[in-house]
Amino acid sequence: MEENLRYSFEQLEEDLGLGHEIEFVYQGEKYSITQTDKGWNIMKFYDYETLQIFNNVMDLLKNARIKSKLLRDIWVDVEVTTIF
Repeated sequence: MEENLRYSFEQLEEDLGLGHEIEFVYQGEKYSITQTDKGWNIMKFYDYETLQIFNNVMDLLKNARIKSKLLRDIWVDVEVTTIF
């Protein structure tokens, strides 16, 4: 039953493609994926040293890293907290 409640990487891809923004927790730390006039950003809350900027959603999904790991590879361990 719990598996049905998972927010899959494919759902993330679809929601970002529609322009949604996401907040999530990974290993007890909060992160966000947002869109700005510079492109798509991913970063740990209040830690601009972790800021990564990508030209588009597909670039972000393919290349974004958290703690040296690809976003796709850690996604099973992520808890999505907010979808805007």
